[in-house]
Amino acid sequence: NFYKAYSDDVMALLATNFQQIGWMFYNWIFSYFGIDINWLFFLTSFMYIYTTERIFENALSTKGERVLAVVLLFGSLVIIYSSAQVRQFLAALILNLIFLHLLSKNRLIISLILIIIDGLLIHVSALFGLIVVFIYLLVRINRNCFKFLIIVSLGFVILLPLVLNIVSSSNFVYNTMKGTLDSNQSSWLALFKGLPLLIYCIIGMVYRGALSKKMFVEFYITVSWLGFLCWVASAYLYWFWRLDFYLAVINIIFCVKLYYIIKINYVKYIIMLCIVYNYIFTFREIFLL
Repeated sequence: NFYKAYSDDVMALLATNFQQIGWMFYNWIFSYFGIDINWLFFLTSFMYIYTTERIFENALSTKGERVLAVVLLFGSLVIIYSSAQVRQFLAALILNLIFLHLLSKNRLIISLILIIIDGLLIHVSALFGLIVVFIYLLVRINRNCFKFLIIVSLGFVILLPLVLNIVSSSNFVYNTMKGTLDSNQSSWLALFKGLPLLIYCIIGMVYRGALSKKMFVEFYITVSWLGFLCWVASAYLYWFWRLDFYLAVINIIFCVKLYYIIKINYVKYIIMLCIVYNYIFTFREIFLL
């Protein structure tokens, strides 16, 4: 499922399609020098794993935590699936670099600008990263506002069928999103794949008092909830679950921190069951492919 090179004539291509030109430029460069475009996949994969490992180093304090994070990384359904979607994978790599920059330098405005550029040049879904940064900003200003963010996001998902009906009734919008709407393969079974994220969110809220002393737990709770809602929303429109790809690294860190900070045995067993549950779905999807 790798993307082929679009065209040697990049100017003719841009004359008819100016969206996400950064990805087209990459294709043109590889095509111009006669390099198999799949090398972009291998380069992107290596850089994604490297930048993810750097994020783990920043966010996780012990070797055991980082090892568990890597185990979760290679068992993540969204990462395994989306890595074959090279354009989205490249956009996620750039988001990794931006988040790493935000963690180390704390430069919010620059990070927001870079995310917008990433979305416009590589993959428009990368603009979802703006939501992550705004959640980070709002929760840092007021830790209790995460409850408001959870309610608002839930309201959006509840109203999503109505929004989709309105979108479908508009000829202009429908023609713009025709490929996405017509290729819908939604199923309510999708929300079961997001259940571990809901469980992490609940555990985080139950033990919020103890966790808040050692981590920015309100941010992780909100992102975990948002990841679960991506799966719920995919019951209405299939591609929504792929947005969880941009949250995967954050949710992996959350899972690891929950496991190592909470000392209650039955909670650890629940988290381990969630990890096994994730692997079962991942191997099932690989087998079906």
